[in-house]
Amino acid sequence: MCIMAVGKILELDENVAIVQLKKSKRKVRTDLVKVKEGDYIYVSGNLAVEKIEKKEAEQILNSREKVKADENLE
Repeated sequence: MCIMAVGKILELDENVAIVQLKKSKRKVRTDLVKVKEGDYIYVSGNLAVEKIEKKEAEQILNSREKVKADENLE
C-alpha cells in the first residue's frame, strides 16, 4: 500500500522543494516531476510523485477536514 499526502511547493532549489503538508513543512525530492513554486503535488515519503491541479488538491484537503470533523462528532 502506498500512502500519499497532498502538499504545496513553497520553495524550489533544483530538485529539492520545501513543501507545506497539512501543519508541517518537509524537504521533498522533485526528480520525477516538473514543478515550480506554488504547484500542488502528491508526496510519498520524501518524493514528489505527481503534480496535481490546485482544484483537485483543494477538494482533497477539504474532504479530509470534513472527515476529521465527522470523527470528532462520534
